[in-house]
Amino acid sequence: MGEKCIICIGMTLLMLFLPYGLTMLMTGYDKQQGTIRDSGIIVEYEIAGELKTADLEQYMIGVLLAELPYDYELAVYEAQAVITRTNARKLHKAGTNLLAQDLKVSYATEEDMIKQLGQTRYEEQLKKVKTAIGNTYGMVLTYKGNYIDALYHNVSMGQTASALDVYGKDIPYLTSVDSSADVEAKDYMQTLTFTYEQLVALLGDQYGLTPENFLAEVAISEKSKAGYVKMVKLGTGNITGEEFKQLLSLNSTYFYMESQESQLKIVCLGKGHGMGLSLYGANQMAKQGKDVRELLTYYYQGASVEVIGE
Repeated sequence: MGEKCIICIGMTLLMLFLPYGLTMLMTGYDKQQGTIRDSGIIVEYEIAGELKTADLEQYMIGVLLAELPYDYELAVYEAQAVITRTNARKLHKAGTNLLAQDLKVSYATEEDMIKQLGQTRYEEQLKKVKTAIGNTYGMVLTYKGNYIDALYHNVSMGQTASALDVYGKDIPYLTSVDSSADVEAKDYMQTLTFTYEQLVALLGDQYGLTPENFLAEVAISEKSKAGYVKMVKLGTGNITGEEFKQLLSLNSTYFYMESQESQLKIVCLGKGHGMGLSLYGANQMAKQGKDVRELLTYYYQGASVEVIGE
């Protein structure tokens, strides 16, 4: 009888701790200690004028802290970890250090985040970030065996943009998918109003624009099938929708213009270029129970989630 009890207890303990042990072996992450394994890729970055280096997996902590809202779901943090790791590995050249500026991502220090969130919230977010990086150790996105360009944005206009729409180039894993939950985001719509004097000053006078002729000389001349502005006519010249967006600090190139007496109203939908994963849309999916693989394979259709060698 006593021997059977011991066996039962042993089997129970094995069942309890086996998943934990497997998780550690598969991900390299110790949930009790919060440790992150190194990748072997060194990132060079600069903080307050001082050059620093860190392993990619450690550097990603500051990236995830900066790129994601405090209250987003863990699965979205995991998705961002996979996205950042994929883009970094695609850019990295053997035998060299990876330059942070090539990644084109934001980065936050501990001091930045404590100032923004306070000590308690910062520690909570840091724990989530480390968990996400550890849980996805070695996980990357590929298409036909190659790392993808894992593009992402904050909020779509309700449907993501395809690379064909934006770049005029068909990239199979950057197709347009439904992301209608994005219309609920606080950043979904941006409305800006400019005087014509302000617009001429911002756009420059090299196109022969004046406050008096602005309405007659400026118009959206080309849109993508999804509705993103590709070209804008400015008097004697043309600029891309992206250039127009940057000059006027618009949230996206999905916009339209309305004349209001002596002013021009510009309404933007979405935030970012609209391609790849929508962070807001992914967060809504995560709230419904979707895991990191489901988020990634939905927004990057046709791409594979792989775990590269130890």
